[in-house]
Amino acid sequence: VEEQHWFADLQEHPVSTFTLVGQLLSLQEDHAIVRVTMDSLLSTASSAPNRVTWKAQFVQRAGRWLYGDVAFQQEASAHFVLKYVTPEQGALAAQLLSDAERAHDVVTADLAEQLAGPIEIKYYDDPELFRTSIYLSMTNARGWNEPGESIKITNITRDEVGRLIAHELTHAALFAKGVQHSGVHEGTAQFVAGLYSPRWQTEQVRKWRLQVYNVVRANRDVTLETLTDWRVWQVSDPGLIYNMSWENVAYFRERF
Repeated sequence: VEEQHWFADLQEHPVSTFTLVGQLLSLQEDHAIVRVTMDSLLSTASSAPNRVTWKAQFVQRAGRWLYGDVAFQQEASAHFVLKYVTPEQGALAAQLLSDAERAHDVVTADLAEQLAGPIEIKYYDDPELFRTSIYLSMTNARGWNEPGESIKITNITRDEVGRLIAHELTHAALFAKGVQHSGVHEGTAQFVAGLYSPRWQTEQVRKWRLQVYNVVRANRDVTLETLTDWRVWQVSDPGLIYNMSWENVAYFRERF
C-alpha cells in the first residue's frame, strides 16, 4: 500500500530527473543488503535537488530480487512492532514501546475503536529518508499515517514520543471509522494527544488560541469546511490546520 501511495503521488508531482544507484554490501543466499542512493528533482520550478542514501534489504523470490524496505532492526510489544535503524534508537526501543502502549490505551478508550494489530511503527533516523519514504513531494513533518500504512516517525525527542504516537494512532482509528476529513483528523489527533499529555496541552493552548484569535481578527474564512484538505494548508500555513482544527474539535467535544 505504501508503494501504491508513493507512485500515485509521483503521478501528481512528476520528477524532471531521477537516478537510483545501488552498492552491494552483503549477500547471503536469498537475502542482500544494498546501499542505495537516490537523486531526484521534482518538475516544479521551486523544487531543489534531493539526495538520500540508506541501507536497504532485498529478498529473492522465484528468481527475482525484490525490494524489502530499509534494513530495519525490530522489537515488539503487545500491540506494536517497532522498526528502527541505529543502535542508539534500539537503546530507546523498550521505553518507546512502553509509551506506545500507553498511547494505545488512551486512543482506544477515547475513540472506542479497537485497532487491528500488530501495529507497525517505523522510526527513521534520517528525516530526509522519512520524507522520501512517504512521497518525493512530502514537506516537513515528523509523524505520518495513512490507511494501510505503517506509523512513521522521525526527529523526535524522548518526551515527544508518546504524544506523537497518540496523534498518529488517532489517525489510524479515524481511518478505521471511515473518516477522511483532514480538519477532523488533525483536530481530533491534537485533542487526543492532549489527553495523553495534559501538561503539554496546557502549555500549547495559549499559543494555539492566539493563532485562532489572529485568524478571527483578520476576517479569514477558516472553517471545518475549508480545512478539508491538509495539503492546501501544509504549503501555505502549516500550523493552521492543526490549531484551527483543534479549536473546532475541542469546542464540539466540550459541549456535546
